[in-house]
Amino acid sequence: MFTLDIHPLAAMRPTHDQDLPMSTFIDPVPQDVADPTTDYPANAFAFRYMLPALLKEPGRRLLEVGVGQGAALSVFTDSGFEVSGFDIDHACVLQTQNQALALGLDAERFTHGDLREPASYRSICTQGRFDGIVAMGVLPHIADKGSSLQNLLDLTEPGGQVFIEFRNLLFAMSTFNRFTHSLFMDQLLHEVSGPVRDAVNHELASRLRMDVPGSIARSADAGDDILETFDNPLTVPALFADAGFDDIRVHYFHYHAGMPYLQSEDPVAFRRADVALEDDSSGWRGMFLASAFVIHARRPTTSSSDAR
Repeated sequence: MFTLDIHPLAAMRPTHDQDLPMSTFIDPVPQDVADPTTDYPANAFAFRYMLPALLKEPGRRLLEVGVGQGAALSVFTDSGFEVSGFDIDHACVLQTQNQALALGLDAERFTHGDLREPASYRSICTQGRFDGIVAMGVLPHIADKGSSLQNLLDLTEPGGQVFIEFRNLLFAMSTFNRFTHSLFMDQLLHEVSGPVRDAVNHELASRLRMDVPGSIARSADAGDDILETFDNPLTVPALFADAGFDDIRVHYFHYHAGMPYLQSEDPVAFRRADVALEDDSSGWRGMFLASAFVIHARRPTTSSSDAR
């Protein structure tokens, strides 16, 4: 069972010496967020949700799965977290290590690793499990999500929290582009008879912007690593429950006020509207207006996997 953006009482857990009061929370959203000439800080809005949830509980050992170029390190360390991380890309690991050194951190806490292969990241687990785990842009590239979620559970301290990002399949309901066409034809109507599918296909193709977004060229030898899936926020929580997590919540972010292809008509107005929607409290509009969502879940304080 899961709920949308509801915060039940956290499980009681031991305190740690490195715990800091919630007043240390620093808003990660940049002041120039309304400027349409800057990149949209989507992850910053996700972090704005994550950080208070982490800070209100004891334990400051945080793992970032998929550290990228280390862009989020200062966000976490400025809030008092002891951060470790791994990434499948060796070049990204090196950049993160350099970023860690610039921040006065131990570069050895960041290493190469693949969430699908626990042996690859064993070196960062020598001090035990983590109080919080963040993974942005990782699960969309993994086909076997079930086993990877099991690995995340094993990395999480009992009572600890995870924040895992997914690309929102249902966002295609409001994009009115080729993704909308794919949602209808490949997901909603895939078992409908041929003549009906042909009629719907013709109608959709005549009404939708089938030219956007353009295809992205990818390396032919990238193999499974090029996979980028869209996931359904109505079904993903069950994957977390099956893996052993509980207290499962869905938080939507990276909102779009209307079809993305319209934004160029008035960039300032659309950027302001997008930003305003990030504070949506309806609990459901993000299902269709947000291009991404985070699953916020907890490892039970006691479970059958504690003995592992």
